[in-house]
Amino acid sequence: VGVFWGSFAMKEPQANMANSMQLMKWHAQGQLKPYIHKRYKLAETPTALQEMMQRKAMGKWVVTM
Repeated sequence: VGVFWGSFAMKEPQANMANSMQLMKWHAQGQLKPYIHKRYKLAETPTALQEMMQRKAMGKWVVTM
């Protein structure tokens, strides 16, 4: 469904930065592994965007060049 991350980032920029740094640290340490739902070639970007607007994502989507 999503969250109001943009509002939090604007109201609490220091806390947002601290959260982002912690997430990057966990990822670098291998403790955080984002689920990649699907990969698309660059030419498939319109399809990816259409599916995103239809809320079909179950994780992160990657567009490769």
